[in-house]
Amino acid sequence: SASDLFTHLSSTCLQLSPTTTHIMYSTVVTPFLPAPLYSHLIRTFSTSPLTSLATVSNLQTFCYYNSSPLNFSPSSQPKSQSLLPLQTLTYAANILPLPSMLSGVVQTPDCVFYPLASPYDVDIDTPYDFAVASLLESNGLTAPNDFKDYVGYCHDSKIRRPLLLDCTVRDGGFTNGFRFSMEFVRDGYKAVSDAGFDYYE
Repeated sequence: SASDLFTHLSSTCLQLSPTTTHIMYSTVVTPFLPAPLYSHLIRTFSTSPLTSLATVSNLQTFCYYNSSPLNFSPSSQPKSQSLLPLQTLTYAANILPLPSMLSGVVQTPDCVFYPLASPYDVDIDTPYDFAVASLLESNGLTAPNDFKDYVGYCHDSKIRRPLLLDCTVRDGGFTNGFRFSMEFVRDGYKAVSDAGFDYYE
């Protein structure tokens, strides 16, 4: 378990350096976290009154547990962008006091949760995760700003051009309760198709 690993790591560190007070634990399966960000995490922790730090990914999706919704009401379902994010541990970096690690504690109750932007939050656990990380790396998408010039452009032609999307029905539906006539939807589809749009939602 993670607790057993933390206990082993901390006892080994204590043998090597008896004056150790805190340990930063980082995994090799979060490959996109740059070295300067580790320094920033240490500074963030050192200026905080809390006793530990853990990196997290903000998950904004509709979640259930035991058939009950965790972060939304099915009777008034919001847009996914409006959901309160659930925080998932990435283990890209954890800073803990040595006594806590020795006892197998993974996070202290007053932990600083530090959200990572994508792709810094990529955590490789499965073959799918590995494939996604490999594709990101091979396309030069290894930092958050790399996506700004990638998303929204056509990459399968010799001419780089913006992709056009009309989301009148999907986003507009959140305003009028999705009360569109079939004729309106068909006319909208024809209009955006004639105008050369790539997608219609």
